[in-house]
Amino acid sequence: MFKESPMENSDMTNFLESKNPSSQDLIKQFEEQIRRADEFGFSWAEASQLLDKIRSECCEVEEELEHPTNLGALQQEVGDLLHATLSLILFLNMDINDTLEKTLAKFDGRFEKMQKIASEEGLSTLKGFPLERLLDLWKKAKNYE
Repeated sequence: MFKESPMENSDMTNFLESKNPSSQDLIKQFEEQIRRADEFGFSWAEASQLLDKIRSECCEVEEELEHPTNLGALQQEVGDLLHATLSLILFLNMDINDTLEKTLAKFDGRFEKMQKIASEEGLSTLKGFPLERLLDLWKKAKNYE
């Protein structure tokens, strides 16, 4: 039925992981990239510089959104924005995984509160509501904290 693979199971696992790195592997690769750049002297001196870079990358993403057919260029710009944001996390001596875990937990908590508020207001879904209404509910959930 299936041909025997010349690779051992561990070889196949290593091969697949090298083709599909985990998020942990990508974070380690990013941290190593930043470390090498820093050792070479290509680094940020102040957090405000990174914030300027993040704002600049946001503008570039906005420009690419005006041309939605070029998904590759948009992905590159979003990637640059992500790179700058992760660089800020490291510059501030924060752990990327810890930061992601905390922000996911924060979002989950607010989202659950928002769902509860919506339910109390007789809403079973927020589909079709204007953004202002969604943000109003989000703000109410945020005020619960």
